Amino acid sequence: MKNTRKFRLSFITTLIILSLLISAFSPLVSAADYTSIYENNLRMRDDLKDIYGDGTSEETLELYKLPRYGKDEHDKEILELAQSITKDLETDYEKIRAVHDWVANNIWYDYDAINGDDATYSEDILGTRRGVCHDYALLCLDLLRAVGIPTKYINGLTYGYEGFSGTFDVESFAWTDNNIHNKRHAWCESYADGRWIVFDATWDSNNTYEYGEYSLQSVCESYYFDISLVNISMDHIYSGYGNYTDIHSELTVPDGFTNIADYSFLAKNGDYFKEQSRYLTKINLPESIVSIGEYAFGNCINLAEMIIPKNVEYIGFAAFWQCLNLKNIEIPESVKNIDAAAFESCESLTEIIIPDSVESIGIGAFWGCVSLEKTTLSNNLDYISDGLFSYCKNLTEITIPNSVEYTGIEVFWECTGLEKVVLSNNLRYISDKLFAYCENLTDIKIPRSVTGIGEYAFYACKNLKEIKIPENIQSIEYAAFSDCTGLSGGKIYIPESVTEIGEYAFGGTYNITIYGKAGSYAEEYANLNENFHLTFVEGYPPADYLADLPANWAKSDINRAAWLDLVPENLMMNFGTAATRSEFCSLAVTIYETITGSEITDRKSFDDTDNTDVEKAAAIGVVNGVGNNNFDPDGKLTREQAATMLSRLADVIGKQFPENETKFDDKDIISEYAVQAVGGAEAAGIMNGTGDNKFSPKGAYTREQSIITILRMYDFLNSVG
Repeated sequence: MKNTRKFRLSFITTLIILSLLISAFSPLVSAADYTSIYENNLRMRDDLKDIYGDGTSEETLELYKLPRYGKDEHDKEILELAQSITKDLETDYEKIRAVHDWVANNIWYDYDAINGDDATYSEDILGTRRGVCHDYALLCLDLLRAVGIPTKYINGLTYGYEGFSGTFDVESFAWTDNNIHNKRHAWCESYADGRWIVFDATWDSNNTYEYGEYSLQSVCESYYFDISLVNISMDHIYSGYGNYTDIHSELTVPDGFTNIADYSFLAKNGDYFKEQSRYLTKINLPESIVSIGEYAFGNCINLAEMIIPKNVEYIGFAAFWQCLNLKNIEIPESVKNIDAAAFESCESLTEIIIPDSVESIGIGAFWGCVSLEKTTLSNNLDYISDGLFSYCKNLTEITIPNSVEYTGIEVFWECTGLEKVVLSNNLRYISDKLFAYCENLTDIKIPRSVTGIGEYAFYACKNLKEIKIPENIQSIEYAAFSDCTGLSGGKIYIPESVTEIGEYAFGGTYNITIYGKAGSYAEEYANLNENFHLTFVEGYPPADYLADLPANWAKSDINRAAWLDLVPENLMMNFGTAATRSEFCSLAVTIYETITGSEITDRKSFDDTDNTDVEKAAAIGVVNGVGNNNFDPDGKLTREQAATMLSRLADVIGKQFPENETKFDDKDIISEYAVQAVGGAEAAGIMNGTGDNKFSPKGAYTREQSIITILRMYDFLNSVG
């Protein structure tokens, strides 16, 4: 940043000027604010002692003599020039002054570069004799280190006078445009006579290059040579030191800024400001920051540590793009929007938790985070953007919150480590290539809210052994399950609702048995694709029974209930035995969580059981105890108890049984608490009599009867009206 007004102040003069500024320009500037900036600069020096030592130790001084970027020796041209400038000078102080004067007199400030895109590179500065503050500072650093004088490059900001830095608002300790971008500056400190000498050759130079012409106004000034920290705090803010010898560097943004502007710290080879960002390992941001702009920290490949301030609401496009060493980052609960590619290619990032404050995440925000193992998504997202987790090869499982209704394409493209996915129970469509090349995916349940499966949705998911198509699916698009070789030899039920199956939907798989309704599109599709060895069988796939088979009259319905995941595994045997009260609770809880899409989290405990399903069912009011805080979990379930539990379940879910006065001949022996429930269950078509117009309210209810009742309950709750 080039200064257009220069004056050097003694400490006494500084205080006088400060007093005048207080009276003449208040509240724009005040002594307290300059004091705060001075204190910031002093603190920055003190803080950096922890990194670089006390600044005067032999080890530290040797560090600041080294050539930049780990070179073994200084460039020949730099060395010869430095020796020429300092020839016949005896003291280091004289040499520092000589280098300062030579650079200030022989380099022209490049306004064309700072105002446009034609940036001068520091390697060219001796050839072109023009540059900006970054180039002035680095040339001073190179020349002085070449003659063995320890020199620091200072990262900083400028403020305070119209014409070069904008207006500084004292009350908020920030520029009126609240923007760090285009306010950055660079200068030097060199060590001589037991102290660090501060100087700014840029602001002491009177040479300008503008509109393609070199202009020499006068010989250089010395206002900013050997300037005290008090005086330089009038218009310079320290934010960090760059030693330019290794990647260990830290930067602190002062309090008061509200925005990190676009490209602020984007590391870019050859760029006059941004090459140094590649060496940052830690950046400290003030709590005043509310927004992080596009590419703000892009390509800071060594950045390993940063805390996003708790007031940040927006993280911009590619803000942390290719921060290769960033392992952990916490998104504060203030953030509302994360833009596209925000953390793309953060290859060391292992975990990211998205708080519920986040309402949107842009395309590919975590694309290529190859070390990402765990993530939790906001419950306020309604859309998952394209490619959000593409190439996150170490991500093993993820839950899509129930707030999500739609996703973009390729969200999990080539997440080769992904094994388990829990989808939103409100998801409407499985988008194109959603899980393409997730070769280790084995566990996924498509929710019944889904109406279609897109092209290549599960392409090359080679370890997917089973897929259940919900009864609301209408279309399975082109190559949706192509090359899912693990499905070969398996069984798939395609419901009657499916009216379209694209070409090669099951390409690359063989010997699949398609189950479905006779005359449905499933049968037509299987017959048209016999070349893929597809076979059609009417009905539902046979369930995996643990022991004996159910009665023939019940087998088809139990197969369907099992296919719909309505039957706990431990109930898939001994179908003719009487169901217990706890077993029916398990069925009731399963259908409640299936229909509502949410797990019951409340519990009501009893003294005689710790069965989780009993505690869940009691918590939502589906069952009661038998007295004395007991439940009698192994007690035989009666038919009237089953009707009562189902009636309460319908009430809790929000679709009540129709009112009906039962006409069974044995209605007089139905317990008073169950009379209405029995009538409602009968009217809803969920429970029938036992013959001879009797209900047998005290009779036992078998497992197979219970399962079929739950299946009818499922259909009733899903019916329209």
